[in-house]
Amino acid sequence: MSEPEELKRDDKTVTLEVYSSEPLARMAAGRLELEGIRCMVRAVGVGPGGWGVAANVPHALDTWEDDAVLAREILELMPAEIDERMRATAGAPTRLPMMVLAVLGIVTVAIIIQAADAIFGRIFQ
Repeated sequence: MSEPEELKRDDKTVTLEVYSSEPLARMAAGRLELEGIRCMVRAVGVGPGGWGVAANVPHALDTWEDDAVLAREILELMPAEIDERMRATAGAPTRLPMMVLAVLGIVTVAIIIQAADAIFGRIFQ
């Protein structure tokens, strides 16, 4: 007995999006299933057993490669090429904000020390 043609898919699956929790991923999967697109929700990282509660673990939404473009349109996600480029450029954080915060912290501490020196200098004269 042979499998139905629909189950013989040799296509790859692709990840459409990684959601911060299982309920969000399940809601997106429900939208796709209403449109007839088969998809899967899977835990990312340590999985549900790692932290004890599966709802707070990031979950990925996967679908067949053939259905990915339509699924992205339904979920109003960016096309995969643009999404990959944006993730690549966003992955390189700059050190400028940390440097600015460090300098501001040093200046603030210097002002506080100078003010305390002036106040204590008058008190102990």
